[in-house]
Amino acid sequence: MLHAISWSVFLMAVVCMALAYWLVISMVYYSRELKVLVSGKSPNSKDAKQSSNSNFFVGDGGPSEIRAGGGGGDDRMSDHSKLDVDQGNNTGLFPVAYRLVDELREVITEYTDKKSAREELLYAIQRVLNKNEYKDLKQTAFKVAINNMIEGECLSKASMNLSGEELNFIWKK
Repeated sequence: MLHAISWSVFLMAVVCMALAYWLVISMVYYSRELKVLVSGKSPNSKDAKQSSNSNFFVGDGGPSEIRAGGGGGDDRMSDHSKLDVDQGNNTGLFPVAYRLVDELREVITEYTDKKSAREELLYAIQRVLNKNEYKDLKQTAFKVAINNMIEGECLSKASMNLSGEELNFIWKK
């Protein structure tokens, strides 16, 4: 039975199956972009803007665009991020969240290097979280991610397992 199939027929079947596979994957994951492409709308249309906002971890300039804010103020934030903050969209809070994560890592490292008591570390984390620039993150999904980061850093650097009560405590004023 296999003697009747030539290599050219086999390779053609493999290529056709691979194309069908990628067509299905493209339709599932890039349906919005394909609709805009097929409809002939300009890339500045509302649908195109929504699809471009779906990748908010990395901007057009790559990860460095998000970290460009560094320790400075919001004056370095891209126009795209300012627009999202103005619209009440949480994606504009990513630069703020990255600054908070960097600052928390520094604080945790500093207090674990000094071999400080558990309570001192928790109060230091609480002081960072209660800064005015990070208040907007309290009622967003970033809180869960930041709690996971704090818990992981404390566990890895200080062998300190934080309870849910302690994590709730550090977010209170």
